[in-house]
Amino acid sequence: NLRLAAQAIDGATVAAGDSFSFNETVGPREKRRGYREAPNGRSVMVTGGGVAQAASTLYMALLQMDGDTVEIDPVKTYGKRFSDDYVQNPSLAIVTDYDAGIDLSFTNLTDETMTIDMWLGDDDLWCVVTTGQKGGLRALGGDKKPSLFFEEDDDSDDGLAVDWRRAAEAGDVEFERDGAAVDDA
Repeated sequence: NLRLAAQAIDGATVAAGDSFSFNETVGPREKRRGYREAPNGRSVMVTGGGVAQAASTLYMALLQMDGDTVEIDPVKTYGKRFSDDYVQNPSLAIVTDYDAGIDLSFTNLTDETMTIDMWLGDDDLWCVVTTGQKGGLRALGGDKKPSLFFEEDDDSDDGLAVDWRRAAEAGDVEFERDGAAVDDA
């Protein structure tokens, strides 16, 4: 369930002035969409249980941003009912429920497109929210989040270059720019 939610969110973009909805992005948590019965943040078995971990991780990433970058709509948390351990503070354990309309949503207050990268590492869920266009440079494969392999480059059209040292440490990673392969030659 967590992997499905993270995959749905990963790479999501929010244009300047637009809003992001967790429920719209992740969609209904239904068996026909691959979601399974699992415990939610109160240890109640529900279809799609565990998806709130993705919402909580995104929420914590948003809280790290400058106050004039995003406006987070009021959220519902598990509070004292929280019985899991994926966050230390129950006030950060976000509740989302597609059918009940309980959502995590925010508005991009910048004048640039915002990108949300979310991925599962070996034991952890990661989320990075950035502003600015990434152009056509993409990383494919490897065991680390692809966008971590980029560094700033004033000489490229999109302002990015591949950090080949990080890429070599990550394993089998390939890069492309606007559909064409990029290598370190």
